[in-house]
Amino acid sequence: MRALLLLATCLTLGMCRGTTAPLEAADDQGCLTAVLAAQGGLAAESLGVALQRGWWACSEELIKRLAVTMDKDLDHIFQMEQRSITRQLNSLKSVLEASKPMQQLSPAFEWAQSGNEVFISVKFAHKVDAPATLGVAVDSVDMVGDRVTLKASTTGRKQFLLDLQLFGDIDPEASTWQLGSVGRCTLQLKKMQEKPSRWPSLLKEGFKKPPNMHFWYDKHESYSEELETLEEQQEGQDLLAKMKAADKREEEEKAAAKGGDVKAKADVSDKAKEPAKDNDKPKEAPVRTLAQLAAASRQAKVEEAKKAVAKERKEALQSLEKDFKARKRAMDKELERKREEVRQQYDKLQDERVNAAYKAFPLADEL
Repeated sequence: MRALLLLATCLTLGMCRGTTAPLEAADDQGCLTAVLAAQGGLAAESLGVALQRGWWACSEELIKRLAVTMDKDLDHIFQMEQRSITRQLNSLKSVLEASKPMQQLSPAFEWAQSGNEVFISVKFAHKVDAPATLGVAVDSVDMVGDRVTLKASTTGRKQFLLDLQLFGDIDPEASTWQLGSVGRCTLQLKKMQEKPSRWPSLLKEGFKKPPNMHFWYDKHESYSEELETLEEQQEGQDLLAKMKAADKREEEEKAAAKGGDVKAKADVSDKAKEPAKDNDKPKEAPVRTLAQLAAASRQAKVEEAKKAVAKERKEALQSLEKDFKARKRAMDKELERKREEVRQQYDKLQDERVNAAYKAFPLADEL
């Protein structure tokens, strides 16, 4: 059918003035031999058929021969065949892409928290500083207990999967998510709890940390004071619990020591009622009891001194830790600001490269 169309075009344009012997060849080499052996002119339709059959060596020689006599007509035939071959290749490429298994990627994301919520910013890219994938559609977002699963896909055979096991349970009814316009998705998860708290980490202990997980410093700054207060309260509660446990142990030890003293006194009293013997020493028992009481008193004073020193040391460490955290926050904020500058410069450079590529290859959309 294609050959008949070329023949009709050839007759219409008056280009069929030469031999079509190359069309009778069985392969590229045979066509090339026929072209080289041709004494007279060659028919323009030979080029179209040679291109259709993929006889590139023969097509090259035909172009060299025909270009001498027919410039415009040759361009018309070549461009017509070029468009036809391009369409066929694009069709085959679509079939090839559709037959490939969908590529599954773990998206980059940042996270932060407040006393009542967890915030997750997902970027549909393999790295947080890489350009985001556009045209992403969220297929599903599942929230059950401490598990959050987000699935998204693109027309380019890519699928993004974010599967996290959180440190604690969340309330699915009070949690939300929103798809952004620049290849991003934001999740706002409500903590399932009776009072505000600070999670020590996003993920449950033992759950493998994704390689593209990052801390959301900008969001964290909005809740840093609240989180510090919660942390101090938690530390105070932990310290109070430890002090109560220590006091309880001390009371138990004193009760045990007191019980021993009572028993010792009872033994002495019973012994005093017995008839005196030559080798009895009734006065030694009270002396030993007083010595034990004095030793217990000294031990109690030592324990009190140890507690006072430990308390002073803890207060000093807490002060140093608070100062360290303040300095760390300032350094983290400055580091994140510089990272954001570099990220913006990188995205701008990538956009400039893409735009330059589109300008340099205007047929890229067709291909």
